[in-house]
Amino acid sequence: MFAGSLLTGKQITDWFFGATARPRARRGADCESAPREERGSIARGASRHRERSEEAPREERVGTARGAGRHRERSEEASRDISKNDKKYMSNNKITDIKNNIKKRFVGKDSVINNVLIALLAGGHVLIEDVPGVGKTTFAKALARSVDAGFSRIQFTPDTLPTDITGTTIYDAGKAEFRVVKGPVHNEIILADEINRTPPKTQSALLEAMEEKQVTIDGTTYPLPELFMVIATQNPVEHIGTYTLPEAELDRFMMKLSIGYPNDEMQMEMAKGFLDGVYLEELSPVAAAADILMLREEVKKVTMTDEIIRYALNIVDSSRKNDNLEYGLSPRAGLDLLAAARAAAFVAGRDFVIPEDVITMAKVTLPHRLVLTTQSKMNRYTADQIITDIVEKVKRPK
Repeated sequence: MFAGSLLTGKQITDWFFGATARPRARRGADCESAPREERGSIARGASRHRERSEEAPREERVGTARGAGRHRERSEEASRDISKNDKKYMSNNKITDIKNNIKKRFVGKDSVINNVLIALLAGGHVLIEDVPGVGKTTFAKALARSVDAGFSRIQFTPDTLPTDITGTTIYDAGKAEFRVVKGPVHNEIILADEINRTPPKTQSALLEAMEEKQVTIDGTTYPLPELFMVIATQNPVEHIGTYTLPEAELDRFMMKLSIGYPNDEMQMEMAKGFLDGVYLEELSPVAAAADILMLREEVKKVTMTDEIIRYALNIVDSSRKNDNLEYGLSPRAGLDLLAAARAAAFVAGRDFVIPEDVITMAKVTLPHRLVLTTQSKMNRYTADQIITDIVEKVKRPK
């Protein structure tokens, strides 16, 4: 290559470094240094590639976008399903915890525990009527202590005044002003023990609280907690010194329950627990008031079809045409039946109501509201029998 000429050292150095540097040149520089025709061909090829990318695969790109959209939708639905299942699991777990905690004090009678929890989740009140010593007060206190919420026990006596329940205004001499002293009803769970031992004037102090969740003291209205439940007990045996609850107040109780005597197995378990001192241990709460409010919101999501709603309302309407009754059930009774049926489905682990939920709840939410005719009483009919007859005659949805 260099024949016939003698190169200086600088020329050799320049040639060597120039030859080694050329392969490292940028691609753009190679394109720029290429002949004009070649560069034009490269540019046209790049342009055609962009056109094919933008126009030719348009349907493919749309299909890909749709596929990605469906994938996102499926992912979101799966996430919602997982979240829904998690909530359902947590809800059932919380209900089970409350049941098990109550059983540490109240032996057996799972149906009673279930019904009271249904009333709690449905936002209703419960009247427990039974003979002395079967555990009415024990059960109510066990439920209250299982929930970390405000609790008050009111022992009703013949001399109890309405202001002993709702509260009153007193004069504070030190501050030279009047101040309100709220009564025990300003709490979240109220145990009204032996409610039928106080006169109707005092019993009526609970009417506004139970229906409207508020109390009026000297013309000023005070709202009660969102989680507000009254569990009242009464003894049906003794009549001396007792006062029958007025129909207006009975209608405000969602359920009226009876505990009954324990069987032999329950009695043995109760005796052993008593001798071992198990019932002396303090109960710890297993749920907070916020948990109960959350469960109530979940209950509202339970599906109830129009056929089920019509079935429940037909049961209520049939009572108004029954010759054994002085008058039929109120609209409030129908609403309580619907609310209890929905809560019963939730406690059973379902997100929909079936006719059996309505039938079961009708037997605990309706009988105590009935007023039988004199002839029916002479024929020894009971309210429970009349509700059973009505339920059997009303056509069930398929």
